[in-house]
Amino acid sequence: MGSDGWPARRAVLTGLGALGTGMLAPWDGRARAEDKPRPVQTQRIAPSALGTGTESARLYEEDPANPSGRMFYGTVAWSTGREKVADITAANATELVLRAKVVMPNHGMGLQLTLRRNDDKSLPASHVVDVKFELAAGFQHGGIQNVPGMLVKDGESQRGMPLAGLAVKVTNGYFLIGLSGVEKESQRNITLLKEKPWFDIPIVYTDGRRAILAIEKGRSGERAFGQAFAAWGSPAPGSATPDRKGSPAVGKGDRVPPSPAAPPDSIKTPLEDSEP
Repeated sequence: MGSDGWPARRAVLTGLGALGTGMLAPWDGRARAEDKPRPVQTQRIAPSALGTGTESARLYEEDPANPSGRMFYGTVAWSTGREKVADITAANATELVLRAKVVMPNHGMGLQLTLRRNDDKSLPASHVVDVKFELAAGFQHGGIQNVPGMLVKDGESQRGMPLAGLAVKVTNGYFLIGLSGVEKESQRNITLLKEKPWFDIPIVYTDGRRAILAIEKGRSGERAFGQAFAAWGSPAPGSATPDRKGSPAVGKGDRVPPSPAAPPDSIKTPLEDSEP
């Protein structure tokens, strides 16, 4: 994202410090064997369709006509690169970012995700995630109303664990997620980002329907994450900020709180894939 997005990102991170942090995403997927979508609703897109180094993506949508919902196949391409630092005081400076480009060719939706380290010591966030949707003309659900956060998980059909931080809408189809700068929460987030092989992006469409976009890290993602975190080194300056107001300070012996459970009306995801 260019320098014109810096005020929005800074506002998000400032809000993170003012509001405190919590576990992102108030709901996530639950896996049940009987929730396998009808084969007619799915189509497998081979990784070779988008070139080498692509991994799997799945989109699970609510459907009033089908209690099991619908599932769409897609791909995700992971990479690292350098972008110009958005802060106007750092002329000609660049930063390393981690990118994921998701394509859902049979749904009219794509996604560009960018993870960057926050090096601004005045802002209480360790990392920032830019989530930008690319929608086809006449998109069937109208648009994207909300992205509650980001979750990580051990497998495609597993229940996601939310990351700690704050997610906000910047413009239609564009969202920012500031990952918590509180030391204990930041360390937990980083560990989960490095170790978990799948990610969930919960979505609320403007027509009220909900969906979950599941993204595989795969081999290319593992390489990209390894390169990014090796380059970033130690936790970002923002991760050493004090705990949120009203909460006790985090000590070395404290235990990281467990992730909250999803409410009963969570979207359900299939336990196993179905072939067309």
